[in-house]
Amino acid sequence: MRASTGRSRRTPPIAALAALVLTACTCAALAATPTPAPASAFPLAAPTAELSGTVYSDRYDPHDPAQTTNGVRDPDEPGLGGVPVTLVATATATATATATATATATDPATRVTTTSDPTGAFRFTGLPAGTYRLEADPTRYRPARAAAGDAGGDASTPGAVDGIVLVDGARATGYAFGQVGGVVDGAVYRDDNNNGQREYPAEPGVASASLVLSGAAHAVTTTNPDGYFLFRDLPSGAYAVTERQPSDYADGVDTPGTGGGVALPPDTLAGIVLGAGATSRYNGFGERGDAVGGVVFHDDDADGVPDQDEARAPGVGVLLSGVDGSERRAVTDPSGGYLFVGVPAGDYTLVEEQPEGYGSSTPNQVNLTVTAGRGATRDFGDLLGSAAGVVWVDADRDGVRDPDEPGLPGVRVELVGTGDTTTRGTTTGGTTTGGTTTGGTTTGPDGGYLFDGLEVGEHDLVVTPPAGMLLVSGAFDLVSGSTRVPVLDTGAASGARVTGLDAGLADAAPAPGGPVLAPSSSAASTMVVPMPTAPDAQAGGLLPDLDALAWTGLRWGALLPVAVALLGLGLVGYGVSGLRRGRGRA
Repeated sequence: MRASTGRSRRTPPIAALAALVLTACTCAALAATPTPAPASAFPLAAPTAELSGTVYSDRYDPHDPAQTTNGVRDPDEPGLGGVPVTLVATATATATATATATATATDPATRVTTTSDPTGAFRFTGLPAGTYRLEADPTRYRPARAAAGDAGGDASTPGAVDGIVLVDGARATGYAFGQVGGVVDGAVYRDDNNNGQREYPAEPGVASASLVLSGAAHAVTTTNPDGYFLFRDLPSGAYAVTERQPSDYADGVDTPGTGGGVALPPDTLAGIVLGAGATSRYNGFGERGDAVGGVVFHDDDADGVPDQDEARAPGVGVLLSGVDGSERRAVTDPSGGYLFVGVPAGDYTLVEEQPEGYGSSTPNQVNLTVTAGRGATRDFGDLLGSAAGVVWVDADRDGVRDPDEPGLPGVRVELVGTGDTTTRGTTTGGTTTGGTTTGGTTTGPDGGYLFDGLEVGEHDLVVTPPAGMLLVSGAFDLVSGSTRVPVLDTGAASGARVTGLDAGLADAAPAPGGPVLAPSSSAASTMVVPMPTAPDAQAGGLLPDLDALAWTGLRWGALLPVAVALLGLGLVGYGVSGLRRGRGRA
């Protein structure tokens, strides 16, 4: 056997090296052009964090000291939209702010900004772990107090929270920025003197007036019952306020407030410029109403018309009230005049405060309607009372003044009662002779008398018959000679001028052929009985009919003088016991 046939075939060393070299080259080539691996073949990235919060109006009301900025969001404080909020990364990080901006942090000063939505909310997402600073833009609203959320931070600087530490996957909420918005306020008011300046409270506000704000923000509001209006939560910028003219008033003077601006007729204040959180106060819209006035006068002739010679009444109160419940009061000046100015159109009630001691010739309360552009006038007549009558000779004693029965001059008539002690007592029917007295007068040539200037109340009049005469008829008590007269009723013209207080007088001496009866204690007991002639007596007609005596209220005691008179004539056959058909009581 050959040796060659028994050997194994082996690769030569060079071939093996070549193979190794080839293998190495192949590996190197593969390393230079790797095949991409599936994503799942690599470790997952760390979860990102989020940070959110709100921007709100930390309100204050310059008209209400109780509402001030306090760093706590109250239920009535709205969110502020459109406020830029910036997140500053203080370490290498990548931050994404939803809705407005995306940035990749490559240095510690990386900033990313978003804007609060209409509710004031803002949100940052996709944040890596790190430390951050949160800032609210101070240019539109003035920064107030901030509040840190649940990832902590330092909120001591207004408008910023620093040192917020976010860990992987954190969801930090509750970051809040209180900001102070601008304010525009003022009033719509009744400018009585039309000077463009409100004299408060003498010049009241106009309620429910409508105003429109335009410019950097738009809003509509109405005035409160005091005429005050307020626009607030305003961003910085230029504004104009326009009033919708109240229909019940004429346009007056408009005046810009503390924020400056110009008045553009008829009803706009423009050029009001506000910085962040600034105010423009006391913007004024003056309105002119109509006038309601008149005079209060002493209506001597009780005709309800103020005559030139009739005195005016100063110091009398007059009330004007509207259907809305408002009330104003004026007092008459030395000339008796009163005036309400700036009265808006509407329905009103005008009431005179009745002067003490006076009655009225006109109603004390009147209703009136004021139309825009037209005023109203109402006069009030006041008057003192009077009592008048005539004293005459009632020759036939029938209580009726006949044409041939003259007035009786010079008879004393006195006034007693609640009236003024300076009451004027005058005569009537010719030249006044009584003059001004302290409660008494005498009748004039025609028998007339007058008490004028009587105050409210009841008064007693007393007539004193002259010597030799008796009071036999009229309005006076026949025994006392007096009468009580409710001369004047407050607030009513009726009863102010009392007339017909007449008195009939007759001679007290016996008439020829007959006796005169003296008055008894009865108010209607005075009576004159005619004296019959002798033939009449012989005919049985001597005594009067007792029915007639009873009708006049004559008492039996009054027959005694009759009997005496008859006895004096020698008619002894007759006595009291012989009287026929008597109905009185002895």
